[in-house]
Amino acid sequence: MNVPGRRQERLSALIKTTIGEILIDLKDPRLVMITITRAVVAKDMKSAKIYFSVLGEEEQQRTAQRGLEAARGKLQAELRNKITLRYTPVLRFEYDPAIAGSVRIAQLLKEALPDEDLEEIVHEALPDEVDDEQAESI
Repeated sequence: MNVPGRRQERLSALIKTTIGEILIDLKDPRLVMITITRAVVAKDMKSAKIYFSVLGEEEQQRTAQRGLEAARGKLQAELRNKITLRYTPVLRFEYDPAIAGSVRIAQLLKEALPDEDLEEIVHEALPDEVDDEQAESI
């Protein structure tokens, strides 16, 4: 089992936060409503897998994936400017279905429970990455 070291974990967290901040400034309409859920840096720290989620159907997920792939060079360049490393990790993007699963559970609860219990349960069930505006759209 490959257990990440402390430096690898810190770098993963820093890359996750930094990529999220960079995405806010990009003007590509394909990159709207994307949440970076986690980043996993390789042991040699020369590559990083960036997990993302986007609310919507499969088509929005594919569109977001294409947008991220198209912006990879820009994201890596901005990352290089913001984080001083010997090597800037090569970024790979992968859809993370965790939030979509949480949304599906929330929808099932909405159908099964009375309204007064629902709001409390939905907010407890959704991951921290989902903000109030996104939760209300459920």
